[in-house]
Amino acid sequence: MKSGRWTMLKMTRITAKLISLVLLYGSTACLASGQSLGKKIVNWISGTPYEATGTIPTTHTTLLLGVGQVGTIDSYLSESAHTGLLFQFLSMVDYPPIHEGPWHIYMESNLQAGMPKNKANGSVLYLIGGRYSLAGAYRALRWKGVAVDVAPMATLQAQGNLKTSNVNNVGNVKAGLGLDAWARVRYRLPIEAMPIAIQYSMRMPMVGIGFQPDYGQSYYDYVSGENNAPIKLHLTSFHNHWHLDQRFVLDLPIRNLTISLGAEYSFTDEKNRSLHFQQGQWTALLGVALDLFTLSGNKSARSSNIKRSID
Repeated sequence: MKSGRWTMLKMTRITAKLISLVLLYGSTACLASGQSLGKKIVNWISGTPYEATGTIPTTHTTLLLGVGQVGTIDSYLSESAHTGLLFQFLSMVDYPPIHEGPWHIYMESNLQAGMPKNKANGSVLYLIGGRYSLAGAYRALRWKGVAVDVAPMATLQAQGNLKTSNVNNVGNVKAGLGLDAWARVRYRLPIEAMPIAIQYSMRMPMVGIGFQPDYGQSYYDYVSGENNAPIKLHLTSFHNHWHLDQRFVLDLPIRNLTISLGAEYSFTDEKNRSLHFQQGQWTALLGVALDLFTLSGNKSARSSNIKRSID
């Protein structure tokens, strides 16, 4: 029993000596470097601050909410025009230049939903759709605050229309994949206090493939396989598909926040054999623009060179 207590006492003394040596070594090292142990711990927790030595490339993101009006004629569901409210969410992202050259990646996403009505009888045509576009943008011009970007743009889009008042054809789905032409002109006013940016962009489909049922073709045939009805893809171009998107955006930088105001108008006219689809819409846009960047080299974002809007 005594030997056990003596062994425990001896181990406690050895442990205490080791702790004393570690503390003595840490204190000596801190004194040699002119820093206390507490200061060392604080520096380790804070990390090495980032110091800007040059231009920091950013990813410019604009997020917008829109409210407007839409008019639709979908002859698969009805020959009558339907008009009403439209709601939209839009995201536009410009990534940093590739190898500091004239090329950069541009990405655009769009979600929308509407409830247009037939003015004659009040029946509602519900619609929901989305579009995703990816482009390799080329900076064709940069001169005195003016920047012009052009790009071939790959676009995937789909829209579903639902008319519950119908007896037979209740819904219709349209989808397409194609190559578009896209261009944007942006001008930053030479005002130091508020460098307002004005931009105008347009998109026009060139060629693609699209899906929609033929006249009298039931979606039940696609699902059940009856009548040997394969899914038909149609070539779309200027001969049967005309579309134009136009967008105007104004960026107002106020302190640590950039407010974006804008308006968008688009028009579609598509004919597929005996079917006709036509849709025009406009929306007023409101949102914010963000400039995001990444830090490399294991540096901390707690730096006097970085000002965050949340602080």
